[in-house]
Amino acid sequence: MLAAELHQQTGNNKQALVVYRRFVGYFPLPVEVNLEMHNKIAEILKAENDQTSYLNELKEIVGIDAAAGQARTPRTRYLAGKAALVLAEQTYERFAEVRLVKPFEANLRKKKELMKATTQSFNKLPEYEVGEVTAAATFYLAEIYAHFSKSLTESERPDGLNAQEMQEYELAIEEQAYPFEEKAIQFHEKNLELISIGIYNSWIDKSLGRLAKFVPARYDKPEVPSEIVSSLETYAFEIERPAPPAAPVVKGEAPAADPSPAATVATQSEMPMPEAVPQATATVAQAAAVPPAAQGENPVEEAVPQATATVEKAAAVQPRAKGKKWKKRKKTKQ
Repeated sequence: MLAAELHQQTGNNKQALVVYRRFVGYFPLPVEVNLEMHNKIAEILKAENDQTSYLNELKEIVGIDAAAGQARTPRTRYLAGKAALVLAEQTYERFAEVRLVKPFEANLRKKKELMKATTQSFNKLPEYEVGEVTAAATFYLAEIYAHFSKSLTESERPDGLNAQEMQEYELAIEEQAYPFEEKAIQFHEKNLELISIGIYNSWIDKSLGRLAKFVPARYDKPEVPSEIVSSLETYAFEIERPAPPAAPVVKGEAPAADPSPAATVATQSEMPMPEAVPQATATVAQAAAVPPAAQGENPVEEAVPQATATVEKAAAVQPRAKGKKWKKRKKTKQ
């Protein structure tokens, strides 16, 4: 092992391969160490762009792990799972290369056969119990159905059809392709469920990106920063200020009448606005810039109850007792 590593460090990959192969031939056990050396051989072959030998080495890794029995370890499953994933990707590429052109029936039959073989290859990968490999397999299963749906919609159209027949043909193709797209969405959503058990990697992120294209209304929602939550305390502070004492009534004079609504509005307009008010105003202005809703919809009527509930929630805070100093409340988790 040391001799092979030294050859590899000096750039002599050819001699390193000779020594690594000698090692795996001399020491088939323990299986985990043997597979580590096979993996090093595969990495060198991949770097040398020897695709045929590289894939053969991956098949060797998968075969040794499958025959290891009780000697299998999490590491051997990981190495074999990664190797099996690369081999399955090769079948997916062959499946994707087949185009639905004339002769249509022959190419369709060939594509369906490759689709079946590719699906079987990826369905075996979760057996390795490796989170990254399972997420990759789920992603590719979704892509198989999505690709087949797209291939149907983009397939070559037959000749000699009039306008009505072509329209009927287009509708028939669309009806055939739609269930495959729905299946692809289901598999991508299945991939997102891995997040709940603490698995998140680039394959899950890719599934999320694909769902943003398939179902943008649900998954393509960029985050918009808002200061509303952080300004609730400001509203509560203004609301909880004690009312000023009533003016004394002079004997012989009628008590002052309650201020009219107009006077109340004028008084409030003269008071300094809390810090949150300009922010809320900017938010409302931004919302008002949204294009008008479709006929029959009234987004304003939907937004008003929500805003009212927020203000009522802030107003429901108990006022502080008279004479006590104001203590800033701790933010509660929304």
